[in-house]
Amino acid sequence: MFARVAIESPLPQLDRLFDYEIPGAIELSAGCRVVVPFGNSAKTGFVIELAETTDWVGKVAQITEVVSPLRVLTPDTYALVRAVADRQASSFGDVIGSAVPVRAVRSEKAWLAGERIAITTPVPEFNAPEVAKLAARIVEPRNGIWLDELLTLATKQLSAGKSAIISVPDFRDVERVVSRASELGLSDWVLDYSVEGRTQSYEAFLAALDHENPRVVIGSRNALYAPVDAGGIFIWDDGDQSHQDQQSPYASSREIALIRQRITGCQLAFLSHSRSVEVQRLVEIGYLTESSSDFAKPNLSISDGDFRVDSAAWLAIREGLKTGPVLVQVSSVGVAKSLYCKQCSTRAKCNNCNGPLWINNRGEIKCRWCNAFALAALCLNCSHTEFRYGKPGATRTVAEFGRSFPGAKVTEITADQQKVSISDKPQIVVATPGIEPVAKSGYAAVVILDAQDALARDTLKATEDAVRFWANAVSLLAAQGRAVIVGVVGELASKLGLWQIRELVSDEYAERVGLSFPPAVRVLSATGSIENVRALRSELEGVKSLQILGESPADNGEVRLLARFSYGAGAEVTGVVKTAQLKLASGQKRYNAKSGRPQRPVTIKLDDPQVL
Repeated sequence: MFARVAIESPLPQLDRLFDYEIPGAIELSAGCRVVVPFGNSAKTGFVIELAETTDWVGKVAQITEVVSPLRVLTPDTYALVRAVADRQASSFGDVIGSAVPVRAVRSEKAWLAGERIAITTPVPEFNAPEVAKLAARIVEPRNGIWLDELLTLATKQLSAGKSAIISVPDFRDVERVVSRASELGLSDWVLDYSVEGRTQSYEAFLAALDHENPRVVIGSRNALYAPVDAGGIFIWDDGDQSHQDQQSPYASSREIALIRQRITGCQLAFLSHSRSVEVQRLVEIGYLTESSSDFAKPNLSISDGDFRVDSAAWLAIREGLKTGPVLVQVSSVGVAKSLYCKQCSTRAKCNNCNGPLWINNRGEIKCRWCNAFALAALCLNCSHTEFRYGKPGATRTVAEFGRSFPGAKVTEITADQQKVSISDKPQIVVATPGIEPVAKSGYAAVVILDAQDALARDTLKATEDAVRFWANAVSLLAAQGRAVIVGVVGELASKLGLWQIRELVSDEYAERVGLSFPPAVRVLSATGSIENVRALRSELEGVKSLQILGESPADNGEVRLLARFSYGAGAEVTGVVKTAQLKLASGQKRYNAKSGRPQRPVTIKLDDPQVL
């Protein structure tokens, strides 16, 4: 008998199945971990299938060891890993670590010995919203209602004897969903897939392998690989940057979920307060069904922002402090968003990467792009060494509010605090988008400053992201709370005031279609030495439906190639890229400038939202 083994390695040369003979003394099955000889060393791999014959001509090596008899790689999980790798021009080895965690021996032995707890708690019954099998839904921006919608949809799957997967952006959202599930009596059914630590992660994985007990799996991107028999997958706020993998295969939760749904045929729904343009595209081409319900618009006013904190914002804060906490969302952290030369008013820039300099909450001058300290900063225009502040960041906003609202507690929330909630006592909370803590009874007022800065960000997704940031902040309001957005004008202000979120996203998508920008098309970026990038470019130029947009300088003397292509050409493009990677990989060494880790000769990213 022979075993076809997928090697656990990111090298593109090893991204295929290898045949090994099964010694008579070894018993194994498809899906288990094995150790196999490879060259002068041994490698870990997964048995994908068993066969009585092999196509290999010559001597076939034998499997060295069965790491564990447990079938950790199910057929559906392998199909998902393989499909994600192929779509992203990546390899099995790049993706498998997200699907099958590092083994914890003691936990696995206990699990194999049958040390499991059967769930006997009855499944609570809730009225789940009517959502199509493939759906997109905009949720009412009312404090915590999205939690109930996600969990009631998941509970409906439990009642049918199926598991459900809930994927949210980060630990803050995971904690909120898990906490709300406990309040609704779902604790026994919840499987927290975001736990840290090797042992805890593997125990969560083993619990997901146990198909006798359906579960509600809650986590971030990796939860989408959980080996449960999922009847439904529910993605919250897919436009959040945390849903995008920052390492190979650079896949988003949205794409992983779409691939898994195609493989298993389960229900899939995208829920959000303001959806991504990518989901809007799927709605407009008829792939997803619009399942949003009508609801009352939030108590929101828009001002044109002649002043950073105008009268409407100031009054909202003052009145809100009479009954509860007030949230103030600002666009940037630190003392100042940027610095300017005191002598010539030129914006201060980093000597290393030419990025803008700013002052953090410890008074240190740093670069916003490369995060380097600017210990001896000087003006690149006139060489002057003294700078003045630009627009206030969160730290300076706290100081200004402390003077404007004497007696009120003013707190700055930063990402490293990992603060998820606050009390309902009157106070002012200043935070940047995405890290706002939750007030149990909701905020008495939400004030959004620096709206024009958010809209002016140097990215194709500036408007889309800004509307999503604002919608999520508004959703934290108490039932009688009031929100103010300062600095929005024109049609955007009109549609925001009427809470016409779908229309805003649809307009944004229409603009992208007119310009042939993502998600109307797919985008590829390739970064490496000029010789390697040019070699890849010559291969890509043979793809008829692919258009080269050009090359631009990247870090450390490298270049970045951009190209766009149609969705129908995806398989052809990734095939060309993977073939080119094999040619470039032989005998070349390239290392990451920051971590020092080895990299492929050319870094390939598909559909990276940061490149435009």
